[in-house]
Amino acid sequence: MKKILLMSLMMSILLVSSVAMVMAVKPVDSPKTSHLYLYEKDPATWEIVDGAWGKVMYKDDSFVFNGHNLMVNTEYTLVSYCGWPNVEILGTATTNNGGNVNLAGSMITCVSDAEDEEGHNVKIWLVESSDLTGNAFNSWSPEEYLFENNLI
Repeated sequence: MKKILLMSLMMSILLVSSVAMVMAVKPVDSPKTSHLYLYEKDPATWEIVDGAWGKVMYKDDSFVFNGHNLMVNTEYTLVSYCGWPNVEILGTATTNNGGNVNLAGSMITCVSDAEDEEGHNVKIWLVESSDLTGNAFNSWSPEEYLFENNLI
């Protein structure tokens, strides 16, 4: 009986050691997903207004965007603002009958002239596609856009 008890104890110690080793090997550098909220803003004050909004979930190389309360059946483009009138296009899609839009793609951003106190200077906007020609604005309708709450 003592022999069985001793073997059980040894097996338990080996099992705990094996689990600890496996846990130590688990990678800890997996990329973290970051979030950026976009809001409809008053162009006179740049204050957030109660209306359309969206959320960008991104990693270094990819993003997913979900927009809500937008104009129905309207084509929108998610852009990284580079400085007037230039943008980098991240993706384009048309809202559904509920005013929602979903986009996913590669996170290619350009650096804007503005910089916040933490040194961030990437602006992400959702704009009406009709206000763009290629990678440049042909019109400016900020009351119809979503602007970032923070720079990335």
